[in-house]
Amino acid sequence: YMLKVVQVAALGLMLVFFPLGSWYYLRMGYNERKGALDELKYELPLTNFQLIDQTGNVIQKEDIEGGYAVIGTVERFDANDPIIQASEGLFDEFATSKKLTMITHVESYDSLAIVNYLETINRDSISSEWHFVRGVDPFSELYTDQPRNYLALADTSGVVRNYYDASNGEEIANMAKHIAMFVMPLLRDPELVFKRREEK
Repeated sequence: YMLKVVQVAALGLMLVFFPLGSWYYLRMGYNERKGALDELKYELPLTNFQLIDQTGNVIQKEDIEGGYAVIGTVERFDANDPIIQASEGLFDEFATSKKLTMITHVESYDSLAIVNYLETINRDSISSEWHFVRGVDPFSELYTDQPRNYLALADTSGVVRNYYDASNGEEIANMAKHIAMFVMPLLRDPELVFKRREEK
């Protein structure tokens, strides 16, 4: 008799409580993802650009389309600059992603200092790229209404989705959450596609 009671109880757990638990956690994940989607607005599209990076390569807008990009600008290279420090944290966190590109525009350029810096922070199995670029700043219009100490997150179609204060740890953590949801791995999200269609 006791064996039957145990079997019935186990069956009840499998048929009722486990599905409810799965539904609850799926619902929590859906709500979190929807909340993140709501935070990603349509800000500004990136203009076409051609810039030279620290290796002498030309970086163009089409080179980063199809993935996500973290964009920042600094007057001169300084490893202690909030833009550089926040970008380094994101670069290190998502080093294995092939769909995330870091672009930092430097007005007063020092190629040797930048190359030496990148050599010191290199990690194993890095797939993501970090381009320190020079030339006429094509990102200036992105910061018409935003301070220069903000990082911009651009989506797969080259549209800036949100800005984050590089000196604010909570905002950079939120940026990392957005990147983790939509870049690792990068999937064609139907909700995001729907939002893009609404914007056009």
